[in-house]
Formats: sequence, structure tokens, C-alpha cells
Amino acid sequence: MRIVPISQSMMDEEKILRKELGKWRDANTTYFFASMKGRKAQNQIHILTREDGTITRNEIEITMQVVGFY
Repeated sequence: MRIVPISQSMMDEEKILRKELGKWRDANTTYFFASMKGRKAQNQIHILTREDGTITRNEIEITMQVVGFY
């Protein structure tokens, strides 16, 4: 087995690639968590109309209505 010395330019190139990969990962992570935050906000029930026509915005009442319905 022969050991080949790594040139300085190859090491510099590897450092640059690692740095760019880190930026790419950070950007993807930021995008992912932002999309999850938006999805969570979109998937919540803020207002519920009861069967009798009245409207509730109270989180506990909404929970009781949903649980009672199912």
C-alpha cells in the first residue's frame, strides 16, 4: 500500500466543500422548520360553530366539542 501525500490545494478544496455543505444543511433546516411552523398554524382550529349555531373561540370548549362529537 502506498501513501500519497495530500496537497494543500486538495485540503483547501475539502474545507470549502465542507463549509458549503454546512450552509446548505443550515438553509434546509431553516426551511424545514419554517414550513412545519406554518403547517402547525394552519392545522389548528381557532373558531368552532356548535350544533346549536353558537360560536366558540375557547380552546377547552373546542376540545370538549370535538371529543364529544367523535
